[in-house]
Amino acid sequence: MPKAFKVRSHTKKAIHPNSRKASQLARAAHRSEKLQQKKEERNHLIEAKIGEKCRWFHEHIDETKIKYTAEEVREMIEEYLHRFDAELQTIEQLNNAVKGRQGRIHASREDKIKTIVNVETELFNTGGLEIPDLTSAKNLKLFKEWNCDMKTFSPITMKSFVKLPNSTSKTEENSIEEQTTVSKEPIEENSHMDS
Repeated sequence: MPKAFKVRSHTKKAIHPNSRKASQLARAAHRSEKLQQKKEERNHLIEAKIGEKCRWFHEHIDETKIKYTAEEVREMIEEYLHRFDAELQTIEQLNNAVKGRQGRIHASREDKIKTIVNVETELFNTGGLEIPDLTSAKNLKLFKEWNCDMKTFSPITMKSFVKLPNSTSKTEENSIEEQTTVSKEPIEENSHMDS
């Protein structure tokens, strides 16, 4: 009769804490923790930078439009850049209301808002402000159906829009017209004097 094979149980040996294997496992665990932390930070940054902007545009799109023209999108961006005006005005009123107080009320919030607005305005004026592409009918339809969750945002394409050099807001046009009407007469007088 043949001999019965012994079934060996493969039990894990205890790993010595100072061994190379222990340090290798510790490095692997530490690396996976760091990768997970970086992933969470990256997701938080995306949520903070892109999420807030996209939610604002999602709340302010016209549901009846099929697609926007580039000029309409630029007007929406101008509105977006002025979204903090009411809050800044409230902070200014609070600072003016309390006479004799040294320092500013809500100074950190005011500085943060001004920094955000300056950076976004500079982007819009020079390199282009990246927002969801509202000029594409297909993309606008996807954007309207979006549930404001950044995890489901990936099929929506983004597009950079730059302020055109000749496009100005209505208030800027009025101020430019006022400047040109006021300054026309002295310029003509000076031109006659020079010749």
